[in-house]
Amino acid sequence: MSNQSIYPPTVPHMLGFKHIRLFPGYAASYDYVRAYVWCCRKRNGRHPSTIGREWREIKQSPNMRGYLKVSLYRDRKITAMLVHQIIGSLFLGRRPKRLITRHGIAGRHCNLPSNLCYGTHGQNSQDMVDHGCSLKGSRNPFSKLDERRVTKIILDWNAGTEMIPLAKEHSVTHGAIWNIIKGNAWAHVVKKIGILREP
Repeated sequence: MSNQSIYPPTVPHMLGFKHIRLFPGYAASYDYVRAYVWCCRKRNGRHPSTIGREWREIKQSPNMRGYLKVSLYRDRKITAMLVHQIIGSLFLGRRPKRLITRHGIAGRHCNLPSNLCYGTHGQNSQDMVDHGCSLKGSRNPFSKLDERRVTKIILDWNAGTEMIPLAKEHSVTHGAIWNIIKGNAWAHVVKKIGILREP
């Protein structure tokens, strides 16, 4: 007997439905609006166990970076899986080595195959900038600085002010100023202005 339900879930306008190979009893699909992840395992206490015939949708929740994830059960262990990686592996074909699954212009909550593709980490980082999703600079909620203050730091450094006075003026560490001057932080601002003297 198969370890998968032979009956797909009833979803209007469903465009694709495939089983998740390494996780028996789980599948994914999509329609014109969004992607779905399904489970046909019967509930047995805390964890689902045997395979049944009826599918139910699994709740998708964002992780700390805003990517939607689901929890899949196998071999008495729960594994958190990113939805865009599941959909990519099922509907985009095998992912080439050293490439990752990238989101398109619709953003990281849209996991339709049409909004996904494979690419490099560099391409993915540029996507985040192009789509306004990057947390670099003042978009980072943990940053003590913003582009205006970093610009002033660079201009004052070029004019001869040393790192320790700059750190005190802006209430940051000496290391933070060092990383700016070396281009390890706020590189997009450093690139625009330029560093005129070496630390």
